Amino acid sequence: WHGGGHHRTSMRKRNASAVGDQAPAQTSGSVDRDHGTTTSQKRAKTFTRTAYEAVEDIQLSIEDLDEQAAREIRKVERKYARLKAPLIKERSQALVKMPMFWKHVFESHPALRANLEEVDKEILGYITGLMVVDDDDDSGHSDSEEDVDKGDAPGFSIQFEFRENDFFEAKMFKKKFAFEIGRHIMHPCEIKWKTDIPEKYPDSFFVLWFGGVEDMSGIADIIRTELWPDPLSVYLDEAVEEPDSDTPSLIELVEEHPSEVER
Repeated sequence: WHGGGHHRTSMRKRNASAVGDQAPAQTSGSVDRDHGTTTSQKRAKTFTRTAYEAVEDIQLSIEDLDEQAAREIRKVERKYARLKAPLIKERSQALVKMPMFWKHVFESHPALRANLEEVDKEILGYITGLMVVDDDDDSGHSDSEEDVDKGDAPGFSIQFEFRENDFFEAKMFKKKFAFEIGRHIMHPCEIKWKTDIPEKYPDSFFVLWFGGVEDMSGIADIIRTELWPDPLSVYLDEAVEEPDSDTPSLIELVEEHPSEVER
């Protein structure tokens, strides 16, 4: 919801006079010599305005209920986000035991795969974890109406975790996305590259992602809404659709990298 009830009301009031002027073009009746309108035209304007105001009142009541529903939905979403948090943590810990999991998930999604260069595929091989957190998933937030009814949708962050690699110093990067006036606002994360990858691969997914110059909100939405809720399905869907693909199965990965899996 956008909290735009008052704005919509003022807009309708400004437009109400225009509705009243939309009387039938051909009418009969006595003519008001002062204004050049017939009695029938005046009556039509009155009826039109009355109908408009009635519909407006009903519509505003509907929109009030929509806004109330949106607040209730956010409360429910927060409640279940807190309930899911321990399971999300368990899932993340389990995924660490699956070597190259996130690399294959990214390469399995058509929209993400199209944005990957060869150097990105190498970097993906070092990912050990990925986390998506909505700003109001924190248990420190209250469910009061005042707290729920703030602004647009909550912002979120996407966190990548890497093992030691030859590309950058840090092992964890978090990129934040906020919503302002219906659009994403990105907060770039600083990264210290070990090599001259930004110069060699200016269109690299990770160069653009970390740099914060390009609008990556579309990619962020894919990660947040299509990968994060059920990453295993993204991988398995690719395996089912392309059985002859070079992408190995999870079982094959475990057999090929037994030392990287905790039994």
